[in-house]
Amino acid sequence: MKNETKQLVKIITSTADKYGQSIDKILTEFVEATYQYVVTGAYSQDYAYLVTEHTEFITYLMESMKKRPYFDYFAEIMVELGKFDRKMGQCMTPPELVDIVTSLMLGEKQLEGKFCEFTCGTGSFVLKAIKSHITANNNTKSLELIINDLDNRLVKITVVQCLFNLLVNDFKELQKIQILAFQNNVLTEYLNSGYVVYDNNPDNIQEPYVQRFLAKKRFEEKLKSDSEEVLKNLSTSSKKAA
Repeated sequence: MKNETKQLVKIITSTADKYGQSIDKILTEFVEATYQYVVTGAYSQDYAYLVTEHTEFITYLMESMKKRPYFDYFAEIMVELGKFDRKMGQCMTPPELVDIVTSLMLGEKQLEGKFCEFTCGTGSFVLKAIKSHITANNNTKSLELIINDLDNRLVKITVVQCLFNLLVNDFKELQKIQILAFQNNVLTEYLNSGYVVYDNNPDNIQEPYVQRFLAKKRFEEKLKSDSEEVLKNLSTSSKKAA
């Protein structure tokens, strides 16, 4: 396990001890707060009590991503904390296996077009796909990532790791790579479109917090627009009266 991972695990466990909460609860709240933050730039007041610890966590996570771009830190975190669900068949894919499988899939070819990962887990293969695409250094080629998992928390972890890595390592590629993330059971719900956890167009996201955030933002923008129109009309009326 990497030294960075040990520090990230320590932040989670010490936060759980500090607030008398289970490690699983703190992990879930860190993931949810981070997901909300990276998608909207803010997060629910439900997590306000964690602001100091959460800030420390995401700051260290992003610094770690600079040291080792597109490495699946959360896979190691989940293994160390014992938070993969064995009954659902969840497990960590070793980095060496990810490299081998990706090499077999791509060979010397550049990754372009669509890359689909229907059991994304913490995102090992998705992160490798982004890295392979960017390493090819051909800005004329597009990449669309379609990711899915039955576990909502894992989908959000994958989204967070993809977006944070792009933010800190390849910001120019952030808007070029299309990411569509679902929570869906591919065995029993393959005919359905699935529950949208992330889309480059936030309006398509079905997560309640994101929908509330966007609705509030639209309301505030309309209120501002209406106020400006009223002031404009009043100013026009005053000039005519004068």
